[in-house]
Amino acid sequence: MKKLFNIFIVNLIFIIPAVSAPLTWIGAGSGGAGTDFNTASNWNTNTVPGPLDDCTMNITNLASSTTISLIGNITVNSLNITYTATTNNSLTFDIKDFALTTNGNFIASNPSSGSGSRQITIHVGTVAGISTGALIVKGNAVFSTTGTKAISLTSNQTSRARFEFRGDVTFGSNVNTSATSTPYRFVFTKTSGVQTLTINSSIPFSFSAVEIGNQSTSTPTLTLAGTSSAKLGASARSYLAIYAGSTLDMGTKIFNDSSGIGTDTLILDNSATIKVGGTNGGLAGSNFPAGFGTYRILTNSTIHYNSAAGAQTLSVPGNLYNLVINNSSGVTLSANKTINSILTFINGNLITGANTLTLGTAGSITGESASSYLVGRLSITQNVGTNTSFFGDVGVEIDDGSDNIGNVTILRISGAAGIVTGGGNSSIARSWYITSTADPTVSGRTLTFYWVSSDDNGRDLSQAQVWRNASTPEYEEYSFTQDVTGSDPRLITSYTTFNLNNTSWTVTDATAPLPVELISFDAFLKLRNIELKWVTATELNNQGFNIERRSFDKSSYGEWKSVGFVNGKGTTNENQYYSYEDKDLSTGKYQYRLKQVDFNSNYEYFVLNSPSELVVGKPIAFEVSQNYPNPSNPNSKIDFQIPEDGKVSLKVYNLLGQEVASLVNEQKEAGYHTAIFEGTNLSSGVYFYILNVQSSNQTYSKTMKMVIIK
Repeated sequence: MKKLFNIFIVNLIFIIPAVSAPLTWIGAGSGGAGTDFNTASNWNTNTVPGPLDDCTMNITNLASSTTISLIGNITVNSLNITYTATTNNSLTFDIKDFALTTNGNFIASNPSSGSGSRQITIHVGTVAGISTGALIVKGNAVFSTTGTKAISLTSNQTSRARFEFRGDVTFGSNVNTSATSTPYRFVFTKTSGVQTLTINSSIPFSFSAVEIGNQSTSTPTLTLAGTSSAKLGASARSYLAIYAGSTLDMGTKIFNDSSGIGTDTLILDNSATIKVGGTNGGLAGSNFPAGFGTYRILTNSTIHYNSAAGAQTLSVPGNLYNLVINNSSGVTLSANKTINSILTFINGNLITGANTLTLGTAGSITGESASSYLVGRLSITQNVGTNTSFFGDVGVEIDDGSDNIGNVTILRISGAAGIVTGGGNSSIARSWYITSTADPTVSGRTLTFYWVSSDDNGRDLSQAQVWRNASTPEYEEYSFTQDVTGSDPRLITSYTTFNLNNTSWTVTDATAPLPVELISFDAFLKLRNIELKWVTATELNNQGFNIERRSFDKSSYGEWKSVGFVNGKGTTNENQYYSYEDKDLSTGKYQYRLKQVDFNSNYEYFVLNSPSELVVGKPIAFEVSQNYPNPSNPNSKIDFQIPEDGKVSLKVYNLLGQEVASLVNEQKEAGYHTAIFEGTNLSSGVYFYILNVQSSNQTYSKTMKMVIIK
């Protein structure tokens, strides 16, 4: 038994593979003169390094600037290059058009200081257009400069060579690259998971071209770290490519194109992701990469806003596919935008302002909650036909029916802009506007509306009601009263509607019904008079209407002024017709509005349907009107009109022909004018007034009789 055990131990010892001792460079700079990396005599073991070998190159003394080169492809386990310069010479490690692969780590260190170059240059690629030259690091890569001298990663002017990293990468404070006319590549190809790129240089690290992933076997999440940022700027035709399934997690770092050429490209490939965690430094309002001439945002790609540092602005050009909002401070839309796939909410709001976010026909929205949803304008168009449609979960469901209603567009407005008001009452902070190719005139359709509780706007939703506006300004109750407080999002169903096209919908409560608004409000010009006409369908607690007018003065409109009041009809369910005539206006431009006031002093403004502006033009003839009132007691007004600029005289005479008053004696512009006659100091009786006008083309004179009674 003991003999068998000994045999087993002996056999076990023989099957354990030998561990190679570290190989040490003894060539140039380390006691020898050799410069071929692949030559056995330049290593302490007199063997060519192999895949199991950990190789160390401690170079301290170069008589002149020296290049150590590969003469063929080679794979080692790890490689550590340290150049501690004692002379003013540089070291170049030239991979040429071969491939140097490390199964483990690669470290390049330059602790040198002093005068002269004393830098390390790591060079890949020689022949134009050839892409075989490569440093491939399967472990971690560190480029360290603890002194004042640099490490430079370079390639030839037209090479397509690459520095490929499959583990974490660290660039020290004096690591740099060189400019080329055709970009050599920095490729990050960890199989999966987080791959960290740490940049500790004193300025943003300048890449020529960057590829993240390889479109097949590599889908890393490249995460930017360190004290500095990255940029493209080392060459023309540079690009930042995030390939399928891969992610660039920028954190708060910057990765702009700073070449200034305008031909560089950002490629966000199919199913690739970019995470943006900063609030500035890139495109306006975020650190999304800026400066690229072309942004290729491809199918099913994702842009993820996830700043914890404050509000961000979404200003990425072009249409997007997937968008994720994860920012408690919110993200603001800078322009109209289309999302073709999925808009996902994790935390915080997406605020559109006056802009509209449009979902593509296959687009949808997910994750909305009271603390994280779209505030503003959201639109989607789908072909509904006779089917049921949820419209990508934007908050409207239309059930099926026998009528083919064709394409249906939903415009959802959330937040303050979605509130419908009238007569002191208001709706929830959400409204929906629907257009359709055809109306469901035979079977009708039932609608269900959804909204988050943040848009409740203080309504008592234990008594919720749907209200509809069907192509006219008035809203009408369009559902039975429902208690919707038991769910968030809220849910409420309308009556069956046979009118869908050009309808507006909202929700309020039974204690705050929306008063009916105007059916129409129009204006008509009659020489120098303007007649206003308006019609209401029904009224609720309506005291009346203040008529307000403003006029155009030189370059802008002035303040609104009240010019009259028309009593309302209180509460009525019948159409009411109103009119008001604004008389004796001077030449000029005018605008009008109604201030509808209820008996509780609540009010609401209505502007003209048409026209929005009225112009009182110049008269076509000279004329002076009868004073009014006539007889005067003792004061009155006299209107006159002149079609041309001229010297105007308007005087009053007694029966003896004696002048008793001069009302006008000056140059006047063409137009309508009014003079004020004050007869306080005159006795009762008959008087005459004479208008004389001398223009550049003609003379006009007219005499009128007036009576004063006291």
